[in-house]
Amino acid sequence: MTGGLDLLPSLVVFGSAAVLVAAGVVGFRRLGVRRERLDATAARELETRAKVRLVRADDAVRDAQREVRFVEAQFGAEAARELGGAVERAAGWLREAFVLQQRLDDAEAHTAAERRTWSARIEGLCDSIEGVLGAAAADLSARRAAERGAVDDAPALRDRAAALARRRAEADAALARLADRFTPAALAEAHRGADRAGRE
Repeated sequence: MTGGLDLLPSLVVFGSAAVLVAAGVVGFRRLGVRRERLDATAARELETRAKVRLVRADDAVRDAQREVRFVEAQFGAEAARELGGAVERAAGWLREAFVLQQRLDDAEAHTAAERRTWSARIEGLCDSIEGVLGAAAADLSARRAAERGAVDDAPALRDRAAALARRRAEADAALARLADRFTPAALAEAHRGADRAGRE
C-alpha cells in the first residue's frame, strides 16, 4: 500500500505536466486561429483597398487614352506621342494588376499570405500608374498654361511691335533728313545700326 502512495507524487507531477502541455497546445492553437483570423481580416481590407484603387486606375488610363487625341489636335503629333508612351506604360501595369485581381477573384483557395502579396502588388502597380499619368498631366497643364499665357501676351506683343515699327519709320525719316546735310560715309554707322535693329 505504501508502494502505491510513493507513486502518487510522481503521478501528480506527471499529471500536472500533462495538463500544462495540453493547455499550452490548446492555447497555441487558439492563438494560431486568432492570428489567422486577423491575417484574413487584414488581407480582406487590403484586397478591398486594392480593388478600389484598381477601378480608379482603370478610369484614369481610359481618360488618358481619350486625352491623347485632344493633345494631338492641340499640340501636335510629338506631344501626343509623349503622352501616348506614358499611357502605354500605365496600360501595361493596369493589365498586370487585372491579372492579379483575377487570381484573387477566382474560386481556388489561396493562403492569406498570397492574397496579401497580390493585393500589395496591385497597390504598387496603381502607385506607378498614378505617378506616370500624374507627371504627364502636369506636363500638359504646363503646356496649356504656357499657351494661355501666349494668348494673353499677344495683344501686348502686337502693340510693342507696332511701336517699334513706328520708331523704325521715324529713324529712317530722320536719316533721310540728315542725308541732305551729311555725307554717306558720316551716316554709314547710323545706317548699319538701323539695319541691325530691323533684323533683330
